[in-house]
Amino acid sequence: MDSSIIYPNFAYEKELIQYSYISIMTLDKYYRYWDEFVCEWKNFMSGGGNIASWCRYTHLSQWLYPSFCNYIDKNNSSTPTIDYLPEPWWGNNGKHPLSAVVINLNPGKGGTSQHYTSLANIAYSAHVSQKVDDFVNNKEYKVYINNKYVTSTTEWLLTQRALPIFNAFPCLKVNNKANNVLGVDLIPWHSEKSATVTNYIKNNYNAIYNYSIKLALKASESIQFKLLCNVVFARVKYSTIDDILTKNNVKHKTILTHNSCIVCEITENNRTYHLISVTSFHNNMPSRSNIQETVLKLYLIKSTMNSPDVNSTIDPKRCQYVGDFASCGLAPVMIDNKYGYVDKDYKVIIPFIYDDAFGFQSNGLAKVRIFLDEDTACCGIINEKGKVIIPIKYSAIDTFKNGVAKAYIFDGDDEKVLYFDEKGNIINK
Repeated sequence: MDSSIIYPNFAYEKELIQYSYISIMTLDKYYRYWDEFVCEWKNFMSGGGNIASWCRYTHLSQWLYPSFCNYIDKNNSSTPTIDYLPEPWWGNNGKHPLSAVVINLNPGKGGTSQHYTSLANIAYSAHVSQKVDDFVNNKEYKVYINNKYVTSTTEWLLTQRALPIFNAFPCLKVNNKANNVLGVDLIPWHSEKSATVTNYIKNNYNAIYNYSIKLALKASESIQFKLLCNVVFARVKYSTIDDILTKNNVKHKTILTHNSCIVCEITENNRTYHLISVTSFHNNMPSRSNIQETVLKLYLIKSTMNSPDVNSTIDPKRCQYVGDFASCGLAPVMIDNKYGYVDKDYKVIIPFIYDDAFGFQSNGLAKVRIFLDEDTACCGIINEKGKVIIPIKYSAIDTFKNGVAKAYIFDGDDEKVLYFDEKGNIINK
């Protein structure tokens, strides 16, 4: 850090951390990095914003000077991007329970309240992470500017990013929903049109990965909900994510594509993460059903990695439970708290990927379940080859009677009932 620069009165002010040389950072250090980044921006702007002094700043200098876009207002006058308060993240500040992480491209167009001339009264001693938390805790979802209320960053993050995920999994039971989501921007600079930042991203691959994507990945480790732990959503083109990871020599691969959601598996510091890129929904997230289906498919894929191989033979002594063998010759079996199906020789036919499984009926179909928590499950129907016939997403499902299965969707006090035939088609009843 440059001793001539006025830093906030952080408790760690004397701890001169050289972030660029740290390969493994704690979550707290990522937030501290961005606190200091914004502080350096304030000092830079207070010093006149001379581009020649950019290299003096420890954190700012790791990013190219953002000259990629100027704003043109209604009077056709131009305002430089650098004039607006950088917003590297919003929402959860690492001090509250976290339920979801979403990566966005960058903040939208900067507003009057975010211009550096409007920030003179913000004390240099204030942590940015604390300021964000104050906004979120005070539920300042709308801000009064120019005699009218406008949507705040908090409300936008909640409605456009968090709620589609939270609504897909009501069992999350989040309280302060804005505090329960972390929105991370690939780059912290404001712009009106996303197309203007393309070249900037291409020239900042290293900083973007080390301080934006890694923040998102690290934060996802603290999510307690098992289906979303180590999972990050990205409202960014997959090609952009792939380029960033490739340029940083990060081990990654695509493992699932579902309804325009692309799931990328990332290996970082011997830990596995999954990034779900969603891009074909204009500026919005996918529907709650699309999110739920994608996450459940991902969960099953992850479970398969820990299952004995299909066609391998298991020792019956390993089995915690063995159900009855059906007429098709298969029985549900539990190993390491996961259910799969074996034949009478204990050869694995369907991998051990379910939290619960039932015996096959005479029609060659069986009910399986995934537990979201102690009280909530997603149910579906598979056939003897393990193919999903009725999606594993219903709150409950009955066994087949006279060729028809009854499925239920519980949403609060509401209950919806659907009827399926043995081919998985919805029918009228």
